[in-house]
Amino acid sequence: MKANAWQDTSQANWIDYVLCWLSSALAVYSCGQAVATNVVSFIGVIGVTIGIGLSYIVRTKFGETKFAKLDGILYCVLAWTAVFVAKQLNLVFFPEDTFPIELTPSSWLLWMTIFGSFVAWRDGTIIFQSIPALAIFGFVGCYDTFKFVVFLFFIFLICFATLFARAHGRDMQQRALLSGYFVNGRSAQMNPSEQAYLLREGPWRWAAGAEWALGSAMIIVVLSLIGAPVIQATAKPISGLVNVRPPRLRPPTPAQTNSANMTVATVGTGPVRLSDNPVFEVSGDVADYLRIASFNVWNGRAWSMSILKGEQLKDRVTGQVVGSETTGIEDKFRFPNKKPRAYSDEYHELTMNILALASTKEIPQSGNDPSFVGEKAPDKSVSGIMLGTSEKYEGKVNYDKVPEPGLKSKVPKVLDSHLYGHMSDKLIADPVKKLTVDITKGMSSDFDKALAIQNEVTSRIKYNTNAGATPDNRDPVEYALFESHEGYCDLFASSVVQMARVAKIPARYAIGYLPDTKNRNSAGTQLLLESDRHAWAELYFEDIGWVVFDATAGATVVPGGGRKDNKPTDFNAILRIAGTVLNVLIGVAAVVGVWLYIRIRRLPKTISVIRSELDAEYVAFIGAIWKFTGQRRLLSETTNEYLARVGEPLRDLRSKANEIGLFFTDKMFGQPEILASDVSEAKESVQNFKGLLSKMQKSR
Repeated sequence: MKANAWQDTSQANWIDYVLCWLSSALAVYSCGQAVATNVVSFIGVIGVTIGIGLSYIVRTKFGETKFAKLDGILYCVLAWTAVFVAKQLNLVFFPEDTFPIELTPSSWLLWMTIFGSFVAWRDGTIIFQSIPALAIFGFVGCYDTFKFVVFLFFIFLICFATLFARAHGRDMQQRALLSGYFVNGRSAQMNPSEQAYLLREGPWRWAAGAEWALGSAMIIVVLSLIGAPVIQATAKPISGLVNVRPPRLRPPTPAQTNSANMTVATVGTGPVRLSDNPVFEVSGDVADYLRIASFNVWNGRAWSMSILKGEQLKDRVTGQVVGSETTGIEDKFRFPNKKPRAYSDEYHELTMNILALASTKEIPQSGNDPSFVGEKAPDKSVSGIMLGTSEKYEGKVNYDKVPEPGLKSKVPKVLDSHLYGHMSDKLIADPVKKLTVDITKGMSSDFDKALAIQNEVTSRIKYNTNAGATPDNRDPVEYALFESHEGYCDLFASSVVQMARVAKIPARYAIGYLPDTKNRNSAGTQLLLESDRHAWAELYFEDIGWVVFDATAGATVVPGGGRKDNKPTDFNAILRIAGTVLNVLIGVAAVVGVWLYIRIRRLPKTISVIRSELDAEYVAFIGAIWKFTGQRRLLSETTNEYLARVGEPLRDLRSKANEIGLFFTDKMFGQPEILASDVSEAKESVQNFKGLLSKMQKSR
């Protein structure tokens, strides 16, 4: 019977090349996703597809020629070529700076995988093709920049294990052929494909078939899948103490982030999902709230920026112009807590160092009128400080420490045009205005009013990142305060800003990052993640400046709706939980296994156990002679025939070997029942014989 494509281990076929292609394609695809560039993934997959296809044609048409045997040399040459020309090829095919310095070696491996796919003509190169692919997964997994890599790596391991198992089956068929297994009988007339099928049915079935190697490899794969999440979960608290800098990737596509559009902030748009992708690395004087932009104009559905100049002075309550701004007054509003005759660098006494891990316009900042120092100058045409174009940058922000407000803190009686622009109550819903008047009635202190507003919002709205979008015909703030009573930070902040303006307190809507101290290492370096994005209100007080009022602090959180809850599906967390459960089961199984082993050891040995122990001693006996003489026993030979053929090199030990051989023949194929004492006798005889062989070997 002819073997099918899986059973035929006589030569590599289309199954092997499909497995080789899939393992290579998964690696190069992951390489591209790790640097957030689909072009890399596309070129990589197309390259290995063409290469593996051509290699299959060469294997099919010219597999037995001398030319095909040059594949190993050609693979080596192409691998080194890939290393030396990778930089030039990257500039030709990919956008500039696609590969950050930390991931540069992965580009070498990418081109090595592509080049190598063109010379995968024999088993050696087919198997070796998986080595650079495996290294790519190592780089991608090390920096954890592609979340789905663990699943693709799992598929890769299965492909590689299967490929290796099939190659091993071909090697075993050659060994069986050399051993004389196909010399006699009908099998000698069979073609290699038919012999492959026959080999799987005889005593070579566990050696020649691919299943045993695949099964062994699958055990390793499963254990890796189980153990890796546990190791990762265990090591993460420790690694958090080490300052490891993640690679600085190119900017994500517009579909991945809207951070580039900093002129509009829409409110009440529905559930929010933020990943744990790193965005910034900051150190030094890291503030509790890091603003990236502020907004002052409400259009009924969103906040936007309007650049105002402080040219006139206006009465805060009446809005009447009471004079023109002078240099002294301008400085007072820009630097509200600056001491008299103090210099700017004394005022901006706090410094925060910033490293952007991806191209962005954002500059994390704090305080009143902060300044930025870096290679790129900030854009002065927007509110706050940000870059004019998306850049990967490194710089520092100097800012003032905003004093804590107190019961006596108040809003200036006279405001410049810029600050008065943060007082507009246009388009604020009437119920919101009425609520503000009711809760601040009788209060004379501006700070008391601000606290009352914050507490009212906190008590009325439950925090829920899964909250639905505000209906199109409704005002988001009114809807959250009086109907839905739930939302996330944008609705909390918008509510506080609008109500503060009704209470005649300058207020603005701010967005930025709320750092999670769990992501701060022992050196004080703070990692800002996408999931740290936040919105809050900032209110202006005399001699203090812009003060953060965050109504989400202390708010009731809807179960499953916290800031860190509603994320894209974290399959790694699922794996960690599954890994923990499975490791507990493995521990229980190990304990039960030890207990069963002890119980079994105490039970009387059955005939099958005694026979298997005797078989093991026989294998040790034949193996010792094989090692000493260099001649192995053919499957077609009896023990006596084998000892007769190799007896000459044994010299004085020839009779001893024959005696032991007759003992095994009698016990294994004779009539008497095998006893445990026979195994002990065989073990002692074999050990003594091996000792004599060792002495003879040394005396040569």
